[in-house]
Amino acid sequence: MEGRDRWTRSGVRLRRVSERGGRWNWLFVPGGPGLGAESVAGLARAVDARGTTWLVDLPGDGSNRGEPQVPARPYGQWPTVLAEAARPLNCVVMVGHSTGGMFMLSCPELEGQLAGMALVSSAPHAGWRLSFAQWAEARPVAGLAEAAECLRTGPERRDFAPAHSRRRGVEPHP
Repeated sequence: MEGRDRWTRSGVRLRRVSERGGRWNWLFVPGGPGLGAESVAGLARAVDARGTTWLVDLPGDGSNRGEPQVPARPYGQWPTVLAEAARPLNCVVMVGHSTGGMFMLSCPELEGQLAGMALVSSAPHAGWRLSFAQWAEARPVAGLAEAAECLRTGPERRDFAPAHSRRRGVEPHP
């Protein structure tokens, strides 16, 4: 019984994968960012759990882009939007793959909302995020700011090509 997407106020999309008699709501949160819920769809189907199984697409992630429900700058709302996704459902079990699991662990609002939590190939805590962000900020990667700007401005700006592709004579993709 696929279908009937649900959207939260902040642009989280929940896509129903299956519904098999039972009170549980299984929310599968993908790793990434960038992978999208498609990356955990096979796992969600294989689990074949009692209740309703949902794929969670954070706003601006995977195929959840360019939708009217997704705000212009969605990433600042991660990972707290997970609590918003779980709030209207009963008996929620959240299954987080990789970074999705770390997002779940770094969202204290989930503690009172979930009946269960499963981590798949994830870290047992996300306390490292702040120190990693500080470390990364102190060690910028050459060309990364330009690449990010190119992605932000879209296809109309074609003057950026990574240094390694210029050396090999590869042109940026139009």
